[in-house]
Order: sequence, then C-alpha cells, then structure tokens
Amino acid sequence: MPNRSPYDGDFLFAEQCLGGNDAALEELQGSRVSAVEGFLRSAGVPPPEAKVAVTELVTELLATDENQVPLLAQYHGQCALETWLNRAALSRAISRRRKEERYRRRLETAKSIGAFQSDQPTAPDEAEGLLREMLREAIQQALAECPGDDFVIVHLLFGSNLHASEVAKMFGCNWRTVKDRAEAACAQVRFSVQAGLQRRDPWLNLSWGEIVNLLMPDLPPLFEAAPSKDEASS
Repeated sequence: MPNRSPYDGDFLFAEQCLGGNDAALEELQGSRVSAVEGFLRSAGVPPPEAKVAVTELVTELLATDENQVPLLAQYHGQCALETWLNRAALSRAISRRRKEERYRRRLETAKSIGAFQSDQPTAPDEAEGLLREMLREAIQQALAECPGDDFVIVHLLFGSNLHASEVAKMFGCNWRTVKDRAEAACAQVRFSVQAGLQRRDPWLNLSWGEIVNLLMPDLPPLFEAAPSKDEASS
C-alpha cells in the first residue's frame, strides 16, 4: 500500500475548489482567506496592504481567464496548503512594496533633476521567486558567518543524521559538548537569519518556524531544535 502524504487532504481540497465545489469554495474564500490575512498582519504587513495582497491572491487562485491558468493548479500537495497560501500572499505583499519603493525613488530622482519620469512597465511578477531567494540568501549569509567546526557539527548531526557520540570522536570531545555546540550554532543561525531580514525589511516580522515553513518543501528543517540521540541512552 503506497505511503500517504500528510497533505493529501489539502490536495483534495484544492482539487475540489478548482472543480467548482461550492462548499470548498466557500471555505477557501472564507476561513482560509481570513487565516492568510491574519498571517500577513502578524508578519508585519500593514492591514490595508494585507487586504490588497489577499484580494490579488484570491483573484489569481481561481482565475477563469482562458489565457491564465488558475494559481491554485500549481499546488501539488508538497507542503500544507496553509503554508503555500501564506507564502504566495506574502510574496505578493513584498513584491508590491518593492515596486512602490522603486516608483518613489524614480519620482525623487525626477524631481531632483526637474523632470518627470513616468512609471515604466516592470518585469513579469516573480514575487514567489523573490521571497524564496530573499529567505535563502539570509540563511546562506548566516551559515557563512557560522564557525567552520560548528557548521560541520550541525551538518553531521542534523544533515547526516549521526549520533552525537560519533561526532564527538571526530572532534576529540564528549557528546554533551557536541550537543551544546550544535544547539548554540543553530540558535545563532536562527538569530542571524531573522536579524538579516529585519535589516533589509524592518517592517517584516517572521518567526524562525514561519521562515522554515515558507521555504518548504525545498529546505529541510536542519536548524530546528532536536534532542541528541545519545540523550536517551545516557
């Protein structure tokens, strides 16, 4: 019997929405949309901007234009639908803010030289790519700042799934020291990622768990707190 994905129910729900199921559509446009707007506000998006982003998202989710595939058709059940919707909405909010910032800069430049420059068409919306790349860059920068030995320890414990005692032998110390160093490194990475995002977008307020979720399924949660396998046997 094939293994079932924990998100099969979400995928079926999305299929029902695309198929025009009245109950599913009512839930999507009601409680599901309200939850997305609530997430945007908690992430630091001002209420008016959150409402606009959600409105755009809903329009794209079920687009009926023959030249446009409904956005919801791109959901394949690889992560929770809630996470997927949150990511899509936050992507649009960030993309809209970026465009507004570029427009303001052009206006300021035009005023400074005594000329008016009209807004030029922007490239096709790559909002979701923008968000993913922004989060990846923040994580890569944090990892680059992590001391080499500590990065190796974290990778061996959570990436290669080794026991802390096995890693301790490589570094000539006891497993508790390995565990402590790994936990400290993970905490520093989480802090650096969030601090980096705050420096770039002071209004943005994402928890580490939300950052990991927004990158799923592309990024395994290597830096989630995880007890050492050796703890239980000590």
